[in-house]
Amino acid sequence: MEDLRPATDALAANAVRVSEARYRTLIQAISQIVWTRSPSGEFADRQAAWEEFTGQAPDE
Repeated sequence: MEDLRPATDALAANAVRVSEARYRTLIQAISQIVWTRSPSGEFADRQAAWEEFTGQAPDE
């Protein structure tokens, strides 16, 4: 019997990385403002459109 969990975990981790990269590329490419915050209230992703529109960096 072989334990497939390490291979399955690696595939899942790779899928998350690909999905996050696709999301970041999308929000940087569009002109609309998109933001997400972490549970602690901090910006989860930086977006140039936010900074251009508000004149503020997300950490201000």
